[in-house]
Amino acid sequence: MHYLACSYHGARRFDDSVQLFEQVVAARKKVLGEDHSDTRHSLEWLEIARGSQRAGISWTQLDANVAPQNENCHTADNPGKADGEDDLEVQQNLVDE
Repeated sequence: MHYLACSYHGARRFDDSVQLFEQVVAARKKVLGEDHSDTRHSLEWLEIARGSQRAGISWTQLDANVAPQNENCHTADNPGKADGEDDLEVQQNLVDE
């Protein structure tokens, strides 16, 4: 579901993305716990999606230095950050805009 929410976000379907990320975060908190890196990663993406939803923007409209790169959204070919590194700076930039 995380990957589908990422796809919705990439397609500028921000409402769908936020709704699905909310479900993913709730499920991951229940199964993995709040401190698990996958839970934190989905929570970070939920905040990014909410910021995009509020601003009504697409990734192509964001500066490349501000927007998280696609590798931050895990795919089968790219499992993402193994160390659970967060994107708080990116989130803050989106919120501030």
